[in-house]
Amino acid sequence: MHLLHSLQKVDALARPIALTIGTFDGVHKGHQYLLSLLRSQVGEEGTVALLSFSNHPSEILPHRDPVLALTSPTIKTRLLEQYGVDLLYLLPFTLQLASLSYKDFLSQLHNACPFDHLFLGQDGRIGHKREGTPEKITKLGEELGFTAHYIKKLDSQNEPISSGKIRTLIQSGNLLEASKLLGHSYQIAGTLQEDQTLLLENTPCLPPDGTYPVILHQKGQPEHGHVRIQEGIIHIEETSFSSQTKLLLEFS
Repeated sequence: MHLLHSLQKVDALARPIALTIGTFDGVHKGHQYLLSLLRSQVGEEGTVALLSFSNHPSEILPHRDPVLALTSPTIKTRLLEQYGVDLLYLLPFTLQLASLSYKDFLSQLHNACPFDHLFLGQDGRIGHKREGTPEKITKLGEELGFTAHYIKKLDSQNEPISSGKIRTLIQSGNLLEASKLLGHSYQIAGTLQEDQTLLLENTPCLPPDGTYPVILHQKGQPEHGHVRIQEGIIHIEETSFSSQTKLLLEFS
């Protein structure tokens, strides 16, 4: 997978190219379904491209309460590659980016990655003040040379699967149900400190205080253990890994 942190051009991308845009927090089953549609559109020989953000837009946009993330940049990148993304633009979400009109944003993106198909959620809007409506984006696609597709959210028990619903499940301690909607175990990334606490890569959504079974991963090396969560601090109960080791915690 190509990973880029700016809208730089990638030469010789296999055509056709299908691209989607979004926060993709959690990379849950709904996201996975959307990615499968992109792959079906371009086939195994085409390119599945995605633009996402290294931070949650709620951290930047005014009058928004910051959202506790379901995936750190490291975990999001790994999961998106696992689910078939060929090209990932992982950009910092900034006020400058948020101020771009949908025309400027999509024109810059299309110049860097000349996508043939743009997939968005059924209520997906792009650009400053969400001015890029489906009608406007469809018209822009005719000018730039891409087809816009709007996809209904995937349901679970007659309710759309959403990152917000998964956050609620995790914060209530229902990790099993959360993992069902995620389509994978809930994971947190950080660096082990000398006092056996975890210096977190981001500000993640955490389950209630308590002790939880986990699998610790370090460069593909798994180790079963337990973590104790107390007032937002994660303490590794026992581990053979040394301090300053980057770990991925998988709640088991």
